Order: sequence, then structure tokens, then C-alpha cells
Amino acid sequence: MIKLDKILSSSYLVFGIIFLVSFAIFGNGISGDFVFDDNFVIDGNPLMGKFNKIPELLFSSYHFKQPETGLYRPITIISYSLNQLFFGLKSNSFHVVNIFLHILATFYLFKFLIHHLDKRFSALSAFIFLLLPIHVEAVTSIVGRAELLMALFVILGLYFRDKGQNIKSYLFFFLALLSKETAIAFLPIIFFLDYYKKPKDIKNILLSLWPYLILITVYFIFRYAALETYFLSNDGTEIYNPIKGLSLFNGLYISIKVLFLYVFKTILPITLSSDYSFNQISTEYNITNSIQFLLGFILLILTISLIFYRKYIELRIGSFMFLAPFFIISNLIFKTGTIMAERLMYLPSVGVSILLAFLLSKLANRKDQLRYLGFLILIFISIFYSYKIIDRNRDWLTEEKLFMSAYEASPKSVVNMTNYAYLFAKNNDLARAREIIDQTLKVAPEHIGSLNLAGRIYELQGDKRKAYEFWLKTIELKPTYIRGIRDVGRLEYEFGNYQEAELTLKRAVDLYPRVNEVFLLSLTKTKLIKYKEAIDIITINYGDNPEDNNLKFALGLVYYRMGDKSKADFYFNQSRNPDISEDDFLRALDQI
Repeated sequence: MIKLDKILSSSYLVFGIIFLVSFAIFGNGISGDFVFDDNFVIDGNPLMGKFNKIPELLFSSYHFKQPETGLYRPITIISYSLNQLFFGLKSNSFHVVNIFLHILATFYLFKFLIHHLDKRFSALSAFIFLLLPIHVEAVTSIVGRAELLMALFVILGLYFRDKGQNIKSYLFFFLALLSKETAIAFLPIIFFLDYYKKPKDIKNILLSLWPYLILITVYFIFRYAALETYFLSNDGTEIYNPIKGLSLFNGLYISIKVLFLYVFKTILPITLSSDYSFNQISTEYNITNSIQFLLGFILLILTISLIFYRKYIELRIGSFMFLAPFFIISNLIFKTGTIMAERLMYLPSVGVSILLAFLLSKLANRKDQLRYLGFLILIFISIFYSYKIIDRNRDWLTEEKLFMSAYEASPKSVVNMTNYAYLFAKNNDLARAREIIDQTLKVAPEHIGSLNLAGRIYELQGDKRKAYEFWLKTIELKPTYIRGIRDVGRLEYEFGNYQEAELTLKRAVDLYPRVNEVFLLSLTKTKLIKYKEAIDIITINYGDNPEDNNLKFALGLVYYRMGDKSKADFYFNQSRNPDISEDDFLRALDQI
């Protein structure tokens, strides 16, 4: 035990142990691809990896040019951009950074807790936090970085406030807010920590909070500048958060049920899923719901009661550090964009880790035979949690593995059903894909993702008119749905409706000037003999010698139509497949 105290007294040794354990259990996820939201948030943002665009990112929505999502996380986005700037667009570097952020969060959690609790107890709490399998979505999923940064900065803000270094505390609180909005939980936590030390000094405690309140005001000014009228809203639908469509009482009922599911999956992570959207968590009254609601209600009352239980400060701190951040994501009052997501438990699980550590330490400190039970449980969860993390990391290696595992864990979720159907479509089993997507649309006829995939399936089956109808419906439901706009414009081009295609594709480019949309709009303008506009739409967004071969080809085509052979050849020589003869290439051009 003396050796343990010596180890815990050395920050270098503690950090080294956390470092080694973290890479041992999360390391097999480093080779994972960009999956799911990674592609849209990171790979699809044209501002990424450009140092001169960082100021623009500070006042941009989390999803590029889509403020209606209501998400403003500039520090998270800037971290992705710097990641790409220094290491390139390689997914493994993003994974390594995420693991390192988890290491820092765990290390500073330990450093923060020893200001309030016993050193060994603090180490046990941090160790449990390090090993929780529910953290895989935050650590191994690249876009889980928002949770990691927010939690790390919150913990650092608490740590430096305890050390009396208030300027650093203010800075890290502001960075936490700019990483993710749920960092607002920092305020009630510091109020609670100050209050339990000086319960009769409420006035001075409140006065000490004014710098944080000023920073919140600044944050909302920034947020409004980026999101404008959407700065207090989100575009989450009832598909992703069914609680939004429920009455107040029903919404509370399901929210408390979800509280139980969160805690259960944090402690006993037997089945984990990347999605719990409609219709996975039933919103109907039944026996199963009632049991889960009852257990959730008991947990809620118990944790609230423990906050006022003065005998054990560990229980008070653990309960409050669970409830304060959990309240924000719980849908009990504020309706978030999702009914449940495992990554959201990253900061609330600090409280769960402290409560688990309390139970284990109480068992281990007994004088009878039960003391061995505490050690056995700790050994068991260390092995089981480590195995579960390593196994769960494999699900995030590719989209195929992720979609398969999510469907197996949550087969009723329409999002998982859609992604499952996508896998069949990708493997050219269109009949099976269409069968699944038809089932999905019966359950959720206005789910945009399902409608989009239905359009893709019908197009692959040769029915482009039916595909056009599905994609048209997606942009009727969501006018900023870029995929729907692009595919509607593309089919209008293929149908020969060039004027309609021009208007539709211009909407797409105005919204999100990606290569595909710019390429299609340039081709359309070329068809309409608007040669200068066809050139400008490319050069304004990607310069006069773009890296992408499709854009080079489009520029060559414009100059070919204009009769400028030298410039046409300049672009064609860079973009033409060398296996195709020049005569065949020119004959193909005349058919475009």
C-alpha cells in the first residue's frame, strides 16, 4: 500500500499508467475509417485543413453552412481542421488525438478529485472512468471529440478553480462552451462544490460566478453570430428524438426510463448501439416500460437524496456530478436532438464512476469476508470492461461493421434499419434492400434518410422517375437537404431539363459548394451555353487549376465548346484516362 501511495504521489507515473492502459484498450480502434457523421462533418467541410480559414470556422455552424441544426462547436471544428493541417486527412491521426484527449481527461479528473477526496479513492474513481465501455462512442468515434474536449475543459476549469488560478478556470470554461454547449453544467457544479465547503456563504459564492456569466454572454453573442435565428433551437426531428412529439407527462415518463437505460448501460454494458432513434425505445405504456420507468425513478430520487446526505462527501459529489450534466441531456426539460446517445454519457459518467468507486471501496474496507468481494468485483470489471472496449472498438472500424452491429443491437431503430438496407444496396442485393426500406417507410414515412436511400435503390433498378419523386420529397421535408437537392438536380440534367437543373444545382452550390455539386452545375451551365458562368463556378470555389480531375474535365469541356483548343487540351491532358484514345475521348465529349 505504501508503494501505491508513492505511485499516486508522482504525476508522471500516474500519467504514464493512464497513457499505457488507454492505448492498450483503445488502440485497436486507431485503424478505423471515417464512418457515419465523420464523413459529413470533417471530410465534407471545404474549410478544413486550411490555416487561413480558422477565423471563419470560429463563426461557422458545426455542420458547414447548416445553421438550422442549432449546433455551434467551433473549438471542436478547429481541432479537426488542425488535425488535418498537421497530419493530413488520415483517420488514424484523428483516432490517436481522441485517445490522447481521453488520457488527459482521466488524468486531470484524478488531479481534480484529490482536492476533495482521498487520493486512493480519487485514483479508483479515475480508473473506473478510464475503463467505462460506454465511452467507446466518444473516444473511438471521431466526431465524439466534442464530448472529449468539452469534458476535458470542464475538468480543467474545475481543477484550476480549486487551485485558485481563476484566469485559467475562466479560460477553460469558455473553451468548454465553445467545444459543446452542454458545458453549461460547469456552473451548477462549481456552485455545489463551493457550497458544501461554505454552506453559509451563498452570497459570496454567487458573486464569484459573475466572470463565468460574462463568458456565457460572450458565448451566446458568438453563437448568434454563427447561427442567427437558430441559435436557441435544433433541427432534431421526432425520428431522432421521439420525446419531442409526446405530451409533457409522457415525455417525462420516457425520459426517466432513458435515465435508467443510460445508467444500466454505463455499469453493465452488455449491449451497446450507435443509435437508439425511433422506434427502438418504445414510447408506449407497457410492463417493460413501467419497470424501466420505476427503476429510473428510483435512481433519480436516490441520486437527488444522496446530494443532501452529509455523512459521505463521496456520495454527494458523485451524485451531483452525475445529475448536473445529465440533466442537460436528459430531455426532462430541454428537448435535445436525440433521445439517447452513448457518447453523451461521457461527462455524466464521472459521477457514476465516483459512486461505483464508493461502493467498491466500502466493500474493500470491511473487516469481514465481504472485503474480498470488493477486490473480486474490481478485478472482474477491469477485465470485462477492457474486453468490452476492445471488442466494441471493432464495430467502429468500418461503416459496414458499425451498421451491422447497430442493427443487431437496436433492430427497431429506423435509422439502423435504413443503414442495414444500405449495406444490401451497396452489395447490389437491391431486392432485399428495397424490402427493408419499404418496411422502414411504413413505420416512418417522412424519414429523410430512408427516402433518400429509396431513391437510390429505385435509380439502381432503372426507375429514375420514381427515384426523382423520392428525392423531391426529401427536399420538400428539408429544403437544405444537400443530397436530395444534388440528386434532383442531377436527374433534371439527365432528363434534359437544363433550366430546372441549373436552378436546383445553384441551390446546392449556394448551400454547400462541394466538388460534385460544383461539377454538375458547371456541366449544366455549359449545356445552356453560359460558358463564362460555367468557368466561374469552378474557379471561384476551387481556383483555375483545381486538384479534382472532374473539375479539370469540366473546365476542359467548357473551353472545348468555346473552341479554345489549347486550354481544353491543358485540362483534358490532366484529367483524361490514358487508356482511352483521343478519338474516342472526343467522340464521348460530343455526347455530353
